[in-house]
Amino acid sequence: TGLRGGLRDPAGDLIILAEPEGTFIGRDILKLLAYADDFDMVCGTRTTRELVWEQANMGWFLRVGNWSVAKIIQVLYDAPSLSDCGCTLRLTHRAALQRIQDDLTVGGSHFLPQMIIAGLKRGLKIIEVPVNYRGRVGDSKITGSIEGTLRTGFRMIALILASRFR
Repeated sequence: TGLRGGLRDPAGDLIILAEPEGTFIGRDILKLLAYADDFDMVCGTRTTRELVWEQANMGWFLRVGNWSVAKIIQVLYDAPSLSDCGCTLRLTHRAALQRIQDDLTVGGSHFLPQMIIAGLKRGLKIIEVPVNYRGRVGDSKITGSIEGTLRTGFRMIALILASRFR
């Protein structure tokens, strides 16, 4: 995927991931940077209602699904508080990325929880911070329909369970 490709040979010591569909606000990177000295990976979370814009594709079904998948990871991996492992907006250090690079094997939206799981397995310190989430430019191929949302959720859960009980 594009995200994995961008992580292959990053130029800097801090790597910021974000999708280009206009859902994130550039100034939220400052929130990620505020925690960069203390954590190996800083992930955005789109679960603070006041920061989810009216036009955003984040109805109750998607919110509950994201939260549920994150809680499965939290419980199975004895992880810190997680609420949205599908949020693309995240920061990681180059050194931390090098520790998990070989564990990143899938594409698509389940790449995002795999990145968190890989980090947890390798002992990375991970935290989530609330970020703005706006309406996207164009329609989502992944969560633009109930069928797509369910398919994505089940793929994520299958990946989480396979990684944990392998």
